[in-house]
Amino acid sequence: MNTIGIDVSCKELVVVVMVNGKARKAKSFDNTPLGHQSIIRSLTKLKGKRSIVSVLHGNSD
Repeated sequence: MNTIGIDVSCKELVVVVMVNGKARKAKSFDNTPLGHQSIIRSLTKLKGKRSIVSVLHGNSD
């Protein structure tokens, strides 16, 4: 099982992937359509089931 955490802010998305309970290095993406496509490309490379959790920041920085 792959667990994906996405920290969402106005300008940036920070993604951490855990594979078999071991976290990989966090990656930052722009919160733009191009950044979203980059995240999708990264996550489609993962094998097996995926569980995704996102956290939205309430401020607009």
